Amino acid sequence: MILWCAYCRQFLREEKPFDEYRISHAVCPTCEPKVLTFTDSDQARLEGIIEFFLHLEEVSLSGSRAEVPQILEESQSLGIRPVDLMMGLLQPLLSKIGDLWAAKEITVDTEHRFSALVGDLLAHVRNSSNREAGSAAPELILVNAEGNDHTLGLQMAEVYLAAQGISTLTVIPGLPTNEILQLGRLHRPRAIGFSVALPNQMEQVWTVAERFNQAQNAPCPILVGGPAVRLGLDLEPTLGIEACYDLAEVRTRLSRSHQA
Repeated sequence: MILWCAYCRQFLREEKPFDEYRISHAVCPTCEPKVLTFTDSDQARLEGIIEFFLHLEEVSLSGSRAEVPQILEESQSLGIRPVDLMMGLLQPLLSKIGDLWAAKEITVDTEHRFSALVGDLLAHVRNSSNREAGSAAPELILVNAEGNDHTLGLQMAEVYLAAQGISTLTVIPGLPTNEILQLGRLHRPRAIGFSVALPNQMEQVWTVAERFNQAQNAPCPILVGGPAVRLGLDLEPTLGIEACYDLAEVRTRLSRSHQA
């Protein structure tokens, strides 16, 4: 479930159940004192955000990629940061569209067109983030596990982590095992993170973990996230593979790795 501050318009965090993407509106600690002095202009701003969200819902069904500049411009005018747009608004809409498709209430074409629209928005945001990050060595390498062709979640993770100041190298849709091992030895990041959609996509993750465990001076721990993890994927603890149920856990584990 997604926790969103209705006052400052920021994505706060994800909470259990992690496999649901409903939005729970709250007020963050920073904004709590401001609520006592809530004004008409504050109300107008919140109404503007509600109207924007309703517009995004309409766009999700039309899938018009011509809407990209308008969406970015309007979200900026409302003070919605790119990471909040992605995590707090587009992420739940993607889930809703997926549910509608599963229920056969929309066509595959509609689902694909909205995914393409989100992909265009992510490309713009990622390009901006990469320009700001410069040539910093990656602290984290993100890659889809072999067999997982769903790339939007991994791209959203990159946007979130960039907003947290974590330099990330994201490779999509995926890489052969040997190239992942080479990247680990080359960059020696704090961790390598895999996105796993289904349990049967864990084979490559196990192979990478085993190869790193066999090597002297193993470059980094292995993190695993994605839909399979959120639904309770059972990991093999002896390989040192760590499950991350939400992106805040990724940040915490990277911090522990740095301290170690």
